[in-house]
Amino acid sequence: MRRTRKPRTASAQAPAWLKAASAALLALLLCATFAFARAYTDLSNSIHRERVESVQQISSLISKKLNLLKERHEEETATAARFLSHSGATSMAQVDELLDHSDEFHLLSEDGRCLALDGSAIVVSSSMLSEDIGTWTEVRSEFCTVQSKGDFWVFAAPVENVSIDGVEIAGLLKVVDSQQYADVAILPVFNGQGASYVVDTNGVILLHPSESQANEHFKSHNFLRILTNDGVDPALVEKLQKALLNCEEEQVLVKLQDDTWLLQTFPDNEGRNIVMAIPVSITAQATFASMKSVIALVVLIVASIAALSLLWLYHLVSKSQMAKIESARASLKSDFLTKMSHDIRTPLNAIVGSNELALRSLDDPATAAGHLERSKKSGEYLIDIINDMLDMNRLDGGKMTLAHEPFLLSDVLDSVIALQSGPAEEKGVTLRALSHTSFVGDATRIKQCLVNLVSNAVKFTPEHGDVALSCEEVSQDGPTSRVRFIVRDSGAGMSEAFMKRLFEPFEQERSSLTSAQVGSGLGLAIVHSLVELMGGTVEASSTPGKGSTFVVDIPLERAATVVSRPASAQSQENLRALCRGKRVLLAEDNEMNREIIVDLLSDFSVEVDTVRNGAEAVEAVTSSAPGRYALVLMDIQMPVMTGLEAASAIRASEHPDAATIPIVALSAGAFEEDVQNSLRHGMQDHLAKPLNLEDIENVFRTYLNR
Repeated sequence: MRRTRKPRTASAQAPAWLKAASAALLALLLCATFAFARAYTDLSNSIHRERVESVQQISSLISKKLNLLKERHEEETATAARFLSHSGATSMAQVDELLDHSDEFHLLSEDGRCLALDGSAIVVSSSMLSEDIGTWTEVRSEFCTVQSKGDFWVFAAPVENVSIDGVEIAGLLKVVDSQQYADVAILPVFNGQGASYVVDTNGVILLHPSESQANEHFKSHNFLRILTNDGVDPALVEKLQKALLNCEEEQVLVKLQDDTWLLQTFPDNEGRNIVMAIPVSITAQATFASMKSVIALVVLIVASIAALSLLWLYHLVSKSQMAKIESARASLKSDFLTKMSHDIRTPLNAIVGSNELALRSLDDPATAAGHLERSKKSGEYLIDIINDMLDMNRLDGGKMTLAHEPFLLSDVLDSVIALQSGPAEEKGVTLRALSHTSFVGDATRIKQCLVNLVSNAVKFTPEHGDVALSCEEVSQDGPTSRVRFIVRDSGAGMSEAFMKRLFEPFEQERSSLTSAQVGSGLGLAIVHSLVELMGGTVEASSTPGKGSTFVVDIPLERAATVVSRPASAQSQENLRALCRGKRVLLAEDNEMNREIIVDLLSDFSVEVDTVRNGAEAVEAVTSSAPGRYALVLMDIQMPVMTGLEAASAIRASEHPDAATIPIVALSAGAFEEDVQNSLRHGMQDHLAKPLNLEDIENVFRTYLNR
């Protein structure tokens, strides 16, 4: 009997938590709707209050600015009067010079005449000037009409004991253009919908702004008559009339042609009034229109908030994760620097200690040789660590370049096995390799990748384990083959968690089996970056306790012709015979380096001349007899003249050997750009420090065998 599974049916009722949440949201929605309606009403009232407060603030500001303007002119008038009273001036020219040739200042004579500083008389219609100015104790001001000139704001101050050109002077006048007053007192406000007016005590409009929509309502000559004609409540008109008559502050709301106007009056301290006229109902229309637009957008905003909330939630989670990652990366870098300090100091300690022990064992050559051998190996290990750091930096900066030269793949594999055979033999680990044919590519970088992989395999494989290196041509596409390298070991293996970050810089597996192993944690990161740079892939599989397998696929161009294996190197005796009698010029500014290199060269029976900078090197070559120097070894960073400049100078000289003498750079710069820079300046080769005998032998075989 075939059994069938009964399908699940959904519950007919919603969960209790959903009902409770829905009820809470509905109540919240109702409360929000009520609150919104209440807020709308409050906002409407608030807008009216805000308009009233704004008008009061504007009125206060105008009043303050008028007072400041008046005080400034009063102070200037009083100061000028004091200067004149104590100046001893007796002529109009002296007064003109004293008052800085100002056309605003005038003199008031005892007989009532008003004299300009150029001696001409002006006629000023002013009630205050009819008084006895000599009895005044302060500066007074009044709006007056100057005949044939217009309306001015006149300030007057008494002077004492002043006689100019035989005329007794009673006071000093400052005649200011009334436009200065108007610029402050009258202005359009609220985008020209309202305005301020200068009004006298009878309600007559004395000054009004030239451009304001309010002028359409106040075209008549008298403010009070306009309000009366428009049917404003007589009580409000009377209230405003009283305030204007007594120059008092007052505020009234009136209806003019179905619009609500706020009228605010305040004195200007010159017997006049400033009246602010603001259509509050019109100025609020834009605000209410904006409110309606806002309401129309509420739904859109609410929907947008939901979407934005999700986006921000995602962003914040991602940001938090990124912060954790960056914090972890910073911690990793800190750990890496600590480890690099340890890894660099470890071989340094061995170098210093071994050298010290060798010095103490000079009477025992065998023991001293053992110490020096350990020192040499420690130095080579230190160079490997530094090279890994430099390679990682160049790979991260995208500055790594690849060679494209024919090579024998079997030579690469044999070299890898040879380099790792020593460590493998010490642990009883068996190394096996399979070889193939010739290709075109960067043999050095392929070798570097394989050395790193095999070195790790040997390092993490226990004693009497097995490490195998093999390669095969897995596919062909035209002239290109895809070559697969497989490094398999029977070592400790790697955890699944570590496999996820296997190719990241500064990473190393931590376990009881691997904790004692040393290394910078850059090897696999360099392998991954180099393989990607060569257009290949690298994959890894591992089982803890059983071993790991790394598979590297690299596309390589097949060589058009079979690359032949280079002939065996010349014997040391043949090399010495080749070098015997040859003279080499060494340019090196560091005395210790110079001595070491000279000692290294002495083993080859060559004669060495030394100089300390590039300028001396140029002088030595250009002043030498033709054929004297068979080779120039040139340091790059030197005082006076660098090695690059010296090489260029030698090539540009008229010496018979200038174009042919081999120049080889000696430099601490080991990057490809350093090599290319040396070649661009006329050098044939570039050796990176620290030098070793093999490098020197290759240079001698290449350039002295000509």
